[in-house]
Amino acid sequence: MEKQIKGKSYVLFLLLLDALKHTNLEHTRTKDELIQDVASAWQEHFPDEPPAQLSKSSVGRYIDALNTSGFYHIATSKNKKEGYYCDKFDFEAAEFSLIAQALYRSVTISTTETNAIIKKFLHRTDSLGEDYLDIMIKQMERRAPRRKPTRHTLPIIRAILDAIWKQKKLKFTYYTHQDRDMANMQKRLDSATGKTKKYVVSPYYLVWNMDECYLIAHCAAHDTKKDKHHLSHFKVSLIADQFQLTYDAALSISEMEEYKRYSLKRTIPEYKAVNEYKKKASTEEEKQLISNRSALVTFSLDRYMRENIFMFHNDTAPIDMRFFFRESFQGQFLAQFNLDSNMLHVYPTNRTFPDGETALNAYVTVQENEGLYKWLMLQGDNVIVVEPASVRAELKKRMQTALNTIIDYEQHPLEPVDPEKLKADKQKERTVEMFDDMLRIPS
Repeated sequence: MEKQIKGKSYVLFLLLLDALKHTNLEHTRTKDELIQDVASAWQEHFPDEPPAQLSKSSVGRYIDALNTSGFYHIATSKNKKEGYYCDKFDFEAAEFSLIAQALYRSVTISTTETNAIIKKFLHRTDSLGEDYLDIMIKQMERRAPRRKPTRHTLPIIRAILDAIWKQKKLKFTYYTHQDRDMANMQKRLDSATGKTKKYVVSPYYLVWNMDECYLIAHCAAHDTKKDKHHLSHFKVSLIADQFQLTYDAALSISEMEEYKRYSLKRTIPEYKAVNEYKKKASTEEEKQLISNRSALVTFSLDRYMRENIFMFHNDTAPIDMRFFFRESFQGQFLAQFNLDSNMLHVYPTNRTFPDGETALNAYVTVQENEGLYKWLMLQGDNVIVVEPASVRAELKKRMQTALNTIIDYEQHPLEPVDPEKLKADKQKERTVEMFDDMLRIPS
């Protein structure tokens, strides 16, 4: 570092700004305290340099400049002797609460990562937000969700983002299931060789669904035909740590079979803009990068996720399905397919459900995969598949299998339950949980 710090006044201004950003209505700072904060920060950053301090007049002048800029609002407490505080924050309480809850529920990132992210909001939200922040931090430290992983996944997410931007292929191994104990997590094996299976994918999107983060990508090993490329989904929480960015160019999403259905028509201004960017590119590789990124923008991700329920996907084309559903279920039906009344045409029918409730009629385009059948099994009393008949037949088969399993169980002698043992087991569970929570409390 140079012995002489150039632009000392600029550095002092930035240190003052940092000190002010750590204030709020409940934690004000006087000019003297701000001067001391800046002096301490200077000494911390430049221990080998002579001490530097702001004058009171400089503090007032800088605060006036910040307020004039409009980027910050430094307010004065009612009793001016109590000092100044920053009255403009990056996130107000309502905004922060939404982000905090999403982080808290996510089963992709670990408890440690969630706690670190939430703590970054300190002094980035108002006093009400900081009160809520305190609750969330204590929740994470004492009663973190048990579904959260223990290993860090943010480095994996960053690597995926890097690969998407550079349009390079990723190579990784993949776990069969999630477990808090890493010793129980087994890697997926190649059925042909019995060795750990390695995936090489062209990455396109990171999306959140049902508290999980998914990678939407192309994996050549999943293609059933060499000349037909299809999309695949991977849970980020199951991607193993041994991942790497390759030097191989990723296939453009425009080469996927799904792109034919989900690509949006470019507007004329956008089409022209893409061509202008291509003209400025110095190499063919740069031109291809521009085309690939443009294809990522024009792909209708929202529609794709809507037609692939619960992030299940196979290589079949979506089909038009006709449903009857309860009149009282209309709102949930719209929510499931991420539609509104303008997008979904609902018609009344002369049919009713067994309890007499009116049945409504609608057509929805969706892919016939495991996600669809899981949803239909959950909504057996609310939704009826009218067409195609083949889906209804498959659904009846699955429901009959489930019913046969229950009947088979009931035909055998039922295992008696020991009430005392059950009570003791429940008490043991509560005790273990209590001690686990106590160990989380920071010293």
